[in-house]
Amino acid sequence: MSKIFVSIACFMDKDIINTINDCLLKAKYPNNLTLGICLQYDPDDDFLKMYDNNPQFKIIKMNWKEAKGPTYARYLITKLIKDEEYFLQIDCHSRFFNHWDKIAIDCLNECNDNKAILTAFPASIDNMNNPSKCLMNKSTNIFQHLSLESIKLGSVVCNSKKIENTYYLSAACLFGPSRFIKEVLYDPILTYAYQSIEQQFYAIRLFTFGWNLYMPPEHFVATYYKKMDHFNSNGKRIYAPSNVNRGKQSWDRVLFYYGLKNINELDDCVKKNILDYGLGKERTIDRF
Repeated sequence: MSKIFVSIACFMDKDIINTINDCLLKAKYPNNLTLGICLQYDPDDDFLKMYDNNPQFKIIKMNWKEAKGPTYARYLITKLIKDEEYFLQIDCHSRFFNHWDKIAIDCLNECNDNKAILTAFPASIDNMNNPSKCLMNKSTNIFQHLSLESIKLGSVVCNSKKIENTYYLSAACLFGPSRFIKEVLYDPILTYAYQSIEQQFYAIRLFTFGWNLYMPPEHFVATYYKKMDHFNSNGKRIYAPSNVNRGKQSWDRVLFYYGLKNINELDDCVKKNILDYGLGKERTIDRF
């Protein structure tokens, strides 16, 4: 069985311990897993310290006050990948179906495409034992939003029991050969960037590099969809750092890649390495 790198970005969420335990428990080949984690935490509450000397864990720790959004955290995690053949990205509050690692690899092989990536909105953890409520979702045929403020596909329920093409990426369940994440690098300049950037823009970038997204015929990951509360070591509720203006600047950088803004319209902070993280040349954005 090949090695799988499991990427988990965590912001002050102790449920990651349950996620880790379930990930290892439900895997058919737990010894072939490497867990790469970006822990944005309160240094006085180091709840992952137990894994510090475990060779299966590679953990980046940063003070929660320095967090810059999930896209940046996931970028840092990709720097930890070594020789793992496969890459799985999940949320820190996830659970797994039995033998999830074998299911994921089998589904990927079923695509019969060497540039295949699996993605789907995970099942809700509350519905894991109720198959009738664990339906799959794939992208809509047209954009749900298409403007200078938002570019986003929607999702529709799909009852198919076979591999289906999809064009909307879920950051909570993304599985494929590790070479895709090495070829289409996450952009560290896109800080304070959320769904329309993290998910839709990366889906478009993958498409232009010739990668194909597929909806698997069955779930192998589940997640919580409710909003998670965060507390420091003293039990005080805290909120993720926010920088609305910097998030807008990240969006402007994306609009440049979309061809909707000129580079001279961008702030200097988002011009850095702008040619290193753009679109591929295999397919055009117009085709998408």
